Amino acid sequence: MLWSDPVDSVEGLCDPEYKPNDVRGCSYFFGVKAVSNFFDKTKFISLIRAHEAQLDGFKMHKWKGETTFPPVITIFSAPNYCDVYNNKGAIIKFAVYNKSEQHPKYSTIQLQQSPIHAS
Repeated sequence: MLWSDPVDSVEGLCDPEYKPNDVRGCSYFFGVKAVSNFFDKTKFISLIRAHEAQLDGFKMHKWKGETTFPPVITIFSAPNYCDVYNNKGAIIKFAVYNKSEQHPKYSTIQLQQSPIHAS
């Protein structure tokens, strides 16, 4: 698997299947086609990734619609990353599979100012 970022679009379309990420300069974008091919080979249902700041601390890429389990989930646990982004941090918790629940549970955390950084 490449150091990669999912395309930020509703449909998850990426042509070609992987394309250079000029913003980072060191990775590639991928979309629903690359993920579907990976899932066909592995029987996975979701790819959970990190290393990309998210304003809400997480992002669920719901390329297959709102009613399906998100094929790609980005989790970013560092709130207010680099003291600049003013983002939330998030964690993801999985429980025993329950067929009636089709979506992951998540929690976000707000930055709590530490005594070291207090003015």
